[in-house]
Amino acid sequence: MPRDLDYIFRPRAIAVVGASRDPASFGHRVLRYLVDGGFQGLIYPVNHHAEVVHSLPCYPRLEAVPGVVDLAVILVPAAEVSAVVEQCARKGVGGIIVISAGFREIGGEGEEREQRLAAQVRRYGMRMIGPNCMGVINTAPELRMNATFAPAELRPGKIAFMSQSGAMGVAILNYIRELSLGLSMYASVGNRADVSANDLLEYWRDDAQTEAILLYMESFGNPRRFTQIARTITAKKPIIAVKAGRTATGLRAADRHTGESAENRAAHASADVTVDALFEQCGVLRVQTLEELFDLARAIVGQPLPRSTAVAVLTNAGGPGIMAADALEGLMLEVPPLDPRTVDALKELLPPEASVRNPIDMRADAGAILYQKAIALLQADPNVDVLLVIYVGFDYGEVAQVILKKSKSSKKPILVCLMGGDRDDAGLRQLQSGGVPVYSFPESACRVIRHLCDYRRYRERPQGKVKHFRSVDRDRACLQIERARREGRADLRLEELRAVAEAYGAKLTREGIAHSEDEAVELAAKVGYPVVLKVLAPKLRRKSDLGGVALDIRTEAELRTNYVLILENVTRRLPSAVVEGVVVQQMLRGGQELVLGADHDPIFGPVLRLGAGGMYGGIIQDFQFRIIPITLREATEMVRGLKIFPLLDGSRGREPIHLGSLVDLLCRASQLIEEFEEIREFEINPLIVFPRRKDFWAVDGKMRLFGPEELKTRGARFE
Repeated sequence: MPRDLDYIFRPRAIAVVGASRDPASFGHRVLRYLVDGGFQGLIYPVNHHAEVVHSLPCYPRLEAVPGVVDLAVILVPAAEVSAVVEQCARKGVGGIIVISAGFREIGGEGEEREQRLAAQVRRYGMRMIGPNCMGVINTAPELRMNATFAPAELRPGKIAFMSQSGAMGVAILNYIRELSLGLSMYASVGNRADVSANDLLEYWRDDAQTEAILLYMESFGNPRRFTQIARTITAKKPIIAVKAGRTATGLRAADRHTGESAENRAAHASADVTVDALFEQCGVLRVQTLEELFDLARAIVGQPLPRSTAVAVLTNAGGPGIMAADALEGLMLEVPPLDPRTVDALKELLPPEASVRNPIDMRADAGAILYQKAIALLQADPNVDVLLVIYVGFDYGEVAQVILKKSKSSKKPILVCLMGGDRDDAGLRQLQSGGVPVYSFPESACRVIRHLCDYRRYRERPQGKVKHFRSVDRDRACLQIERARREGRADLRLEELRAVAEAYGAKLTREGIAHSEDEAVELAAKVGYPVVLKVLAPKLRRKSDLGGVALDIRTEAELRTNYVLILENVTRRLPSAVVEGVVVQQMLRGGQELVLGADHDPIFGPVLRLGAGGMYGGIIQDFQFRIIPITLREATEMVRGLKIFPLLDGSRGREPIHLGSLVDLLCRASQLIEEFEEIREFEINPLIVFPRRKDFWAVDGKMRLFGPEELKTRGARFE
């Protein structure tokens, strides 16, 4: 645990620099909420214009404070913050929270001011939250610290929450209070000039108070470090995240909010699928909305994880039960038949008109006694591992008490949907205070169950290892890349790309490059009919769309005709194309076409991509992504995650491919990108796989390198 953050989250004494008598000011509100919240340490207002603020003696400057100060909360104008930090250094302050705005988020002068502030903080060995933030909270009874400008009468709890938005944080804290959800700590990080999300994750990883971590994120700092830290946490504690900026428009808005760099503003090209891949790899549960974030948070702390996806639905109203069944099956969850013994017991318990099949509809007049006995039967049923209890009524009281009592000893998670009553109903509040997750509609509870099952699956699956292959010919690949760099080329030539692919384990088709019709005829005789003709033009990406490809050529006459035709097509449709020749290539019959490649994401670095290829590959958009390097398990998940995997696995009488060999090839591609940071992007398209065969054929592709200056910038980005 980075203990230096104790100065911020566990201070013995706090100085509020910029404390004010004006009730509307942040300087007054921070001081007031520290006092009203019952902070268990010393509080020192600092303001050279006042002698007393909020009934506390006020000091003209920080050095005048008589005792030790661990934390300074700074609320002076941005231009004065640097001078206050100098006072902090002389006083020996270990942590600062800069709530003041006017830094990177305004650009220009503000960005330069923030760079100087960050350097100043590092020089003195302090830790800083902010600037442009809301502050922090620690609800521990021995501390009771609310160092924010928002009232936060929060219950102590087991959840730590980080927000990149201060204003959003105010609304979130109010919502948490309405849900009776307890927090251990809260941090609004603002511009993250020093303390980042990664620092907080490390701090909360080892915090005994914290059993789950919630994140509201608008951008990443160092995603590689995030992945490494998150993996060590999610094996023990869940991390739930909302990543805002899922679209290009949303990301531009997030950049304006946090003042991200121009490089990060280009990150909308990285697309949301890369974030999904990152979270999937490190076990972070991603939700799409703040409402869903807290829906899941209510269940993941205090409820056991389900042992399977089998859900029993218990209700007193048929409609909500049907809605729940539809939602569960739509989320690939099971609504299994109950054990026959459970069915028989329910028949004895319930009236004849009740439905004793899953979902169990006890009818509208079912009360607390029937709920108590039915829940007990379902808890003992070996066919189900999750209970979704739905109650429709005007008064939740007695039924809520029964559910609360049964949940305390339950080894299976119990989620509750209460409908029809008042949202301030005492029974509902009783359930919330008792740690039982309550939802207004069945669909919300079903989404939570899906996340709980996903987290259980992540916790149980082997982490996997990154496999490195000694059999690759790194020197041969290096030779091709160095030749292109010496000649000042970003793009590798076709023969260079083929050499790199073969050096790392791909099998190549027989082929050659013809510069005349007669040369094409000679090459076809060597390659062997049938052949494929492809125009060779380095800047031409979609050869087939321009008529630059001819397939399944079986005779010399067909070859001569098609040779002339494809050159005419390209010249007519794209006169600017620089044609360097025509590739004469062995025609492969059968097999499944895939696309294997890697792209450099401006935020996340190199990302491996596997997808469906062939004629319809670009239309169906069937891709799997993972951040490099990948483990054997992640490579396997990439293959199995494709929509076309049933075709690869032998559906409808087809023979399956050799899965292990394809997984190895993905790991080899990951190793290639990891070993050659010069590679900006590469693609094998198509990569043809055949049933049961261990070799995979690289038919065509491309590879592009970083320029020298780009490479320096990229290296600094991920240090």
